[in-house]
Amino acid sequence: MVFGVAVALVALLGGGAGGYALVHNARKNSDRANCGGAQCIPGLKGEALLAVLTKQGFACADGDSGPGCTLRAGETEYELHLDIRAELIQGYSVTVTSPDGREVSETKRTFLVWFAALPFSDDPALVSEIEQWLVPRLTGGENVTAEIGGYRYDLQAERTRSLRLYVKAEYS
Repeated sequence: MVFGVAVALVALLGGGAGGYALVHNARKNSDRANCGGAQCIPGLKGEALLAVLTKQGFACADGDSGPGCTLRAGETEYELHLDIRAELIQGYSVTVTSPDGREVSETKRTFLVWFAALPFSDDPALVSEIEQWLVPRLTGGENVTAEIGGYRYDLQAERTRSLRLYVKAEYS
């Protein structure tokens, strides 16, 4: 069972192809779209992302604050919560929790980078900028914020056993 869950997670994250396919076709010249008076990721529909995650083994359900998905691989839990406006994603949080707080594994790092880069999965330069900002901070023991490509990134990494990243479309 644990092996199957790990394989599903690797398949989801493999190469970023899923993010590219979800965002590429609908994205035009803007990095944000208007969605009911707010700014959202253009072309990335919440239901499409939920369908991809469900297909990869995540358990997704509607919650009080919007839809969320979880996946457990061994003792590590991966969570995603979406803020959807007019069918598009305005923001999302991803959390990785595990009892081992000594190091950030490659799987945890890949999961967080994949979701951090989701709005720009078809822009290698911005994906690289996001990864260069995010990875060194995963073990920094602090909460940090950055604006990259018109998106706000909040990382809570005070303890490496619980890492939380919040991404939100922002006005520049």
